[in-house]
Amino acid sequence: MFCPHCGNENEADVRFCGQCGRPIGEPARPSGPVAQHDPVGPVRVIAPGEAVDLVSPALKWGVLAASVLMPLIGIVMGLYYLIRAESDDKVAAGKVWFFGALAIGVFYGLLAGL
Repeated sequence: MFCPHCGNENEADVRFCGQCGRPIGEPARPSGPVAQHDPVGPVRVIAPGEAVDLVSPALKWGVLAASVLMPLIGIVMGLYYLIRAESDDKVAAGKVWFFGALAIGVFYGLLAGL
């Protein structure tokens, strides 16, 4: 049930709004037919063997670029924090970034070799 004062959605059996605290009257009865809303939307059925491009080419290239750039950024930031060594916390973060990104890069290399 929605509050007629603030529009907050409340449970059906409450007498007062949980947001503004004002009393909530009896729910208004619709005078005509109520339209049903489908929150999921239409379902697309794909036949077996049907070629469907579910992911756009731009998204494919964007994910590929991010996959390549993230380890490089981790290595660069890790080296930067290790070289600058302003505090023990930054050195620790630099080690995590550098070695984590290095491990991910090696993993990518192993996957590329398969």
